[in-house]
Amino acid sequence: MRTYTVYVCETCGLELRDAMKMREHEASHLGLTLDEMLTYQSLKNRVKSAGMASYLANNDSTQQELDDAANELVAFEKAHNLI
Repeated sequence: MRTYTVYVCETCGLELRDAMKMREHEASHLGLTLDEMLTYQSLKNRVKSAGMASYLANNDSTQQELDDAANELVAFEKAHNLI
């Protein structure tokens, strides 16, 4: 028996077995290059992590990190017409 991993585009439902091609495909839906898409995902993950840290230990430091991360994400989204 063989097992295959299939990646499915969250936007259009296209199914591919190559993860890199799927990343490129999903980036094309947003009008981004692969590098820009990876940067975008990294920024979103930073906001998510900072939000969790702020939730668990809400203080000036964690709140500032969350604000900084969110501002960078918004700036990226504005620069690439994602919002």
